[in-house]
Amino acid sequence: MQADWIIYEDEILIAVNKPSGLSTQGTEKSTKHNLYYQLQEFLDAREQKKTYLALHHRLDSATSGIIIFCKDKNYNKYISELFKNNQIKKTYLAVCEIIDQKSLQTTWTTNAPLIIFPFKHYKKSKISNKGKTSITHFKLIKTLNNYALIECLPQTGRLHQIRVHLNSCQLPIVGDYHYNKNFASTPLMLHALKLEFYHPISKKVIQLEAKIPEYFLIFPN
Repeated sequence: MQADWIIYEDEILIAVNKPSGLSTQGTEKSTKHNLYYQLQEFLDAREQKKTYLALHHRLDSATSGIIIFCKDKNYNKYISELFKNNQIKKTYLAVCEIIDQKSLQTTWTTNAPLIIFPFKHYKKSKISNKGKTSITHFKLIKTLNNYALIECLPQTGRLHQIRVHLNSCQLPIVGDYHYNKNFASTPLMLHALKLEFYHPISKKVIQLEAKIPEYFLIFPN
């Protein structure tokens, strides 16, 4: 955990720009190599006391970008309800391989239900009529050769939702080792760019933004 990962902090919230390759929270096999543990250790050392830290949402290990934590247990319910009721606007950026240039659109919405299934030692998602409602809005930002920079606005929050929806549109994300085997050796080019919501105290809209990783710079500006 590095201090410059912190992009916002007040008495209630702290927002961190998680790098790709770091889990959001621990597992049975790895209790320390995760953002929650490292941030907790960082805050405890900085404040020289045990600090309170609650997690209400997650990013896939391979996905970079913004995650917020609650520092005051009195506001846990408020933050939890924001996520539960989809009252937090999430904006992602993805770099995708264009499989079919003719099918590329400027804006579109994918409404395809997703179901989770076990695969080897982890879980994946796939489109299924038996799945849960899953909606993502997309906007094409720019193209470069056979690649597209796409803004993604998930209306729901299912496992691998953006990754599966883009893959179904013949736009697999570069570096997606689960759904795009052509780019297994590169970082996953999916970044949680922004979170927008009403602050629990001021009740004013707050917009937080996480700096884009350098490997996204294949698209100038």
